[in-house]
Amino acid sequence: MNLGKFLRERGMHYIGTVRENRLKGCSLRPEKEIRKEPRGVSDSCLEVDSGTLAERWYDNKKMDVITSYVGTEPMTMVKRFVKAKTMIEVPCPAVSAAYNENMGGVDLLDSLTALFKAKLKTRRWYLYIFYHTLNMAVATSWLRYRRQCHLMSLPRIELCQFQADVAESLVIYMRKPGRPSSNS
Repeated sequence: MNLGKFLRERGMHYIGTVRENRLKGCSLRPEKEIRKEPRGVSDSCLEVDSGTLAERWYDNKKMDVITSYVGTEPMTMVKRFVKAKTMIEVPCPAVSAAYNENMGGVDLLDSLTALFKAKLKTRRWYLYIFYHTLNMAVATSWLRYRRQCHLMSLPRIELCQFQADVAESLVIYMRKPGRPSSNS
């Protein structure tokens, strides 16, 4: 079962980039053909079973996006620089515009989790997944904490200190009192 169908059955919408070799059964125009046309040309393919739309948009380079969240219409105009350092308007499908609008959160989370990653060398792959998930949860919590501090006009601590405080509180919470000694 493909991921799109799996998410659709659970009522979840998605949008994201996809590699060309993952678009099996979807016949989009090849990159060489699209590159010959002016900037902003796009091609799309809809898979009716899963409600998934695959779209290829060519701006400076091709961008393959897959979604169940939004369609290609309406086309909007986006401003882009050309070599002469002037601005031109390029047509942009709604899929690519929605992806570009919302991709900052994932990029921000990736960069924050990479800043203070645990140096872990293990053959047990599940430990790496556990620590990565924990690191993502701490980074997401810090972003929420930072937003609350901004709304309440409070001073805030940096991510490194926040991570240290979370680790310290987990260690204190996990400490269990030992058994009383038999000498007493």
